[in-house]
Formats: sequence, structure tokens, C-alpha cells
Amino acid sequence: MIPKFLKELGAGFKWVVIALLVLVVLVALWIGCAWGLGWAIHRFFDMSTYGPKNFISFGSCALVFTIIIQAITIILVGWVMLAWGRANGLIGKKQ
Repeated sequence: MIPKFLKELGAGFKWVVIALLVLVVLVALWIGCAWGLGWAIHRFFDMSTYGPKNFISFGSCALVFTIIIQAITIILVGWVMLAWGRANGLIGKKQ
């Protein structure tokens, strides 16, 4: 017999996967735009001492990595809290 908490975790798993896939798409777009911007500035402007191709791309990747960790943490904590609340009858309860 599966505990109610694990059933609730399984029921929310689909939404966690969807949220993580949306996050992956957003991160891919962000990094692609950053690399494209760095390439365009490097290609069309003579900034050999600045090297925007490297700095824009690296800075953007560092920022996105931090945001990814925070978003994944929020998604997983929310998933577990909702599953725990549903398993204990706290969600949908009239007060």
C-alpha cells in the first residue's frame, strides 16, 4: 500500500516536469540571445580590448545559472509542500 503523501507526489510530478521543461526553454532562449548579442557586438564593432563575445556570454550564463538554481528550488519545495498539504487534508479544507 502506497502512503497518501507519495500518491500526491506522483500526481504533481507531471506539473513539475512541465515547469522544468519551460524553465529549460527559457534558459536556452536567454543563453542564445546572450551569445547572439555578444557575437553581433564583436562582429560589427571594433572592441578588441573589451571582448564582448566572451564577457556578455559568460556574465549571462553566470546569471542564468543562479536563476536556474533558485527556480528549481522553488518548484521542488512548492511541489513537496502541496503534496504534503493534500496528503494531510490541509488543502481544500473549509476554515
